[in-house]
Amino acid sequence: MIMLKVGDFEVGSIVLCEMIRPELFNKLILLGVFPADICVPVFPFSIQVTPYIELHPTKRGLSRIEYRFINSSDLAAGIQIEVNVEETGRVTAIPLPPFLVSVQEPGDIHLEMKSGNSDWVRILSRQVSLGQF
Repeated sequence: MIMLKVGDFEVGSIVLCEMIRPELFNKLILLGVFPADICVPVFPFSIQVTPYIELHPTKRGLSRIEYRFINSSDLAAGIQIEVNVEETGRVTAIPLPPFLVSVQEPGDIHLEMKSGNSDWVRILSRQVSLGQF
């Protein structure tokens, strides 16, 4: 598997869904998974999206990570988190909180990530279009 390098992390699997619900014994339930493109009934439209991201840390210590959603016209939503990496070589799951993304017209939304002083890196793209439910 080819992974994107973002600062002190390599990005593994990413799942985009509507909601992530924590369960007992360190389990998560991903609800409303978007398997591919996102279909909406009308434009403009606001949709809740929640990324589940598996990261592979390459350095120990405290790291600042930023995520942002970009739609076809501008920044749609963003968040900054801090992660304390105690051990490298293990997968770190990052279930982010929900983002409310507004789309004005058909086009793409992109999830970008930045770690420390790295540049923004696009880690996920989804097309948003009119569609049947």
